[in-house]
Amino acid sequence: MYSANLSTFSMKPKNACEKETLYTLVLVLLIGLTARLIYLSEVAHYPNFKVPYAGLDAALYHSLAEKVAAGDLLLGNDVFYYSSTFVYFLGTLYRIFGESPWIPRIANFIFGMGTVGSISSTAKKFFKLTQLLSLLPLVPPCMGPC
Repeated sequence: MYSANLSTFSMKPKNACEKETLYTLVLVLLIGLTARLIYLSEVAHYPNFKVPYAGLDAALYHSLAEKVAAGDLLLGNDVFYYSSTFVYFLGTLYRIFGESPWIPRIANFIFGMGTVGSISSTAKKFFKLTQLLSLLPLVPPCMGPC
């Protein structure tokens, strides 16, 4: 296991097996990073990358996040049918970093990489088949945009 306590946190592996597991996790994260970078470089030239098409969820979330960033935290008087947490999260990002098509994509990119790492760690803890199961997180980035 990795040694950790409340005063100090160390990701230093204690034995060769954990060192191999750590290297496998880093390899999986690098492959996931590469797949996501290739995807972003390809879709950055599409017209709906900069301005989401009306009628899509992305356009609704974008417009509501703009309202949140402008200070309208109640989002008007209408009934809200979508996930408000993401709207407030995106609005906060817009408020801090400014409105850009890259901001939500970079945030999702970071969350996606965290998912890759957590799935790999979970596979190691539950199944002990690190070399095989740590490759499972490579499936979602290879399936295309969600």
